[in-house]
Amino acid sequence: MTTKRQGVQMADGAINSYSDQISEFKTELQQIVRNRGSIAAELEQSLENLAIGLLPNCSDETVKAAAADCGALHLEEALSKLVDERDNTASRLTEIETDQRFIDRDLLTHPTTGDYSIRINEHQEYVNGLNQSLLPYDFREFHWLKSRGVHKNRDFGTFDRFWRAITFINAREQKAVEVALRNLDINDIGEGIEEYESIKSNLNEHQAEVDRWTQMRDEVYLLVNEHTERTNFVENFDDVATDSLRSELTEHLKFINMKHIHQQVRPEARLMTAKCDALSEKLKYMDNMSSFLRGEILDREKRIQSIDRVRYKWSQKPYAPLYGNKMKWLVTVPDMKRQSTRKRSRWIRTMNHNVYHYDSYDRYDALMISPIHFLPYDAFAYRTEERMPYEGFTRTVIDDLDEYRSENDMEKADYEGFDDAFNSYEEFEEEPFDGEEFEEEQVDPEELEEFMDEMLEDSEQADDAAGMDEEVAAEAIADEMADEDGESFEDAS
Repeated sequence: MTTKRQGVQMADGAINSYSDQISEFKTELQQIVRNRGSIAAELEQSLENLAIGLLPNCSDETVKAAAADCGALHLEEALSKLVDERDNTASRLTEIETDQRFIDRDLLTHPTTGDYSIRINEHQEYVNGLNQSLLPYDFREFHWLKSRGVHKNRDFGTFDRFWRAITFINAREQKAVEVALRNLDINDIGEGIEEYESIKSNLNEHQAEVDRWTQMRDEVYLLVNEHTERTNFVENFDDVATDSLRSELTEHLKFINMKHIHQQVRPEARLMTAKCDALSEKLKYMDNMSSFLRGEILDREKRIQSIDRVRYKWSQKPYAPLYGNKMKWLVTVPDMKRQSTRKRSRWIRTMNHNVYHYDSYDRYDALMISPIHFLPYDAFAYRTEERMPYEGFTRTVIDDLDEYRSENDMEKADYEGFDDAFNSYEEFEEEPFDGEEFEEEQVDPEELEEFMDEMLEDSEQADDAAGMDEEVAAEAIADEMADEDGESFEDAS
């Protein structure tokens, strides 16, 4: 009879298998995340390029045309605000240029000869000297005596005299006074405190003057800086306004459907519009693949948790008999999942590669111009070096694939009309076609039949594996529940 110790060994094997599968899925997920970041950066740059193409300048006609192309009606209002700001800036420049402080800015703020600078330096010298005069007073006993007011006439009541006596405050003050007199080389602590307060008062006065003249100088600096900025704005208004409008248009383009504006945008901007749409679809498919992989990782993690809970119970009674057949749960299912993981990782890797490396944006533009209602995924999959995975798997990954096929009554991708769209595309230049080359590579009918049989067998195996997965998993769960019930009965015994 199988013991629970053997069950623990099988559980360890299953956990290790699922852990390896998680690592394999995470490797693919990391690559997808990296590719997604690269696509997002390319999309950002493409949107900026599209905005530059739509807004080569900030003339009224150009802005109006760009607004009509993209539905960015707020661009005209933004341009109007920029023009108003330019007019207000011109008025403000006149105010600054007539301000006496701006006129005399060099006389006031020159580092060595400016009036403000001279006054600041004079008072700063006093501040520095007075700070040096305060250094001898910088010790603990002096400031403690000053805070207690020993230099003032103090009248203590009966309780205060009693309290000072039992806490030895008189002795502590006397000791501190001796230290202060010795450090300051004076005879009376009261005179020392008065001298300190006099120096401190003079320091505060001069510091206040430094702050006042510094503030006046800084106000002149602000005027000069404002004048420079506003002058640059007025003199370079066209460039500044164009950059500002392009930024607003770029933000607008991030939140609109490129398919809606592709037909109405000017012809020379269609290719970049198509590229932006393709990149947006790439991001969506990358997210679909990431979600699928995260779901697979979560599935394996849950299986590990389920096995680990039972494994712990078994490890407490290693020599007790193990009831029921756990081979399906701990061996068969992990093996099936391992095979499934290898296939799905390979298929996801192929999808990731084909989507990420797709760069035939002229063909994508041709499809958008044509009357064909196409799915971007099919465009990415068309004539790739490595074929996309079979339809049954792909529908579990790509969100809109199943809905698209159902709406168009399609069992799989239909590429009819793709070549006609490419050939009619004015900007697309097809490579020369050699009919003789095609005749030399005739397909052997037997090889074709063998290939089709193999594909059909793979498809049937995938469907059978999915059904078998559910059946075996159900039996494994039933075994696990029965085992947990058995454990409870044994514990009660």
